[in-house]
Amino acid sequence: MFYVIYIAVIVFALYLIFHDRPKGESAKRQMSSSWKPEVPAPRPFVPERELTWSYLYSLEFDPGCGWGVGPDMDTMHTEITGMRYHCSLADVGPVNGFVKPEPDNPHDPEAQVVVRADGKVLGYIPKVALPEYANFNRLGMTCPFAGYVKVSHQGYLWADILVALPTGRDFVKSALTAYLEQARQGEA
Repeated sequence: MFYVIYIAVIVFALYLIFHDRPKGESAKRQMSSSWKPEVPAPRPFVPERELTWSYLYSLEFDPGCGWGVGPDMDTMHTEITGMRYHCSLADVGPVNGFVKPEPDNPHDPEAQVVVRADGKVLGYIPKVALPEYANFNRLGMTCPFAGYVKVSHQGYLWADILVALPTGRDFVKSALTAYLEQARQGEA
């Protein structure tokens, strides 16, 4: 019985290998003319959104909230999680806004919500990054951010952002615009 199954599998494999093989030159020509290379679908064009910095004037700034050791300690890179619940392709592109605590969050009272400057929620600081973020923002202040929302090859939305401690309006705006410019040049 084993030999019968073994021979049937071999015959079936040979059938799969040879059943589409072209016969003669005309068949080869016909097959090569109908074959087209697989081209990835073009990404949707999304016009670049104008960023607004007016929200910086409503934030509370405190020169003492920073680490005082330089811009590397007063900024933090992180990602945004939960974007699939809040964002669409219309949100792809540069973004800025603020990160603030959300103690009323039913899933996690330690949650830090990421909000675009126009008030739209983009997502949250990932749960695994919350201890590092709490150490970074030890006073629990609302912090401005800037970054890019992108589409992965699998079609998922994701974003890398730079969060700045609100030590001063000029520092925040220069750090965030420099980050956006650097990210824009990295895309080209």
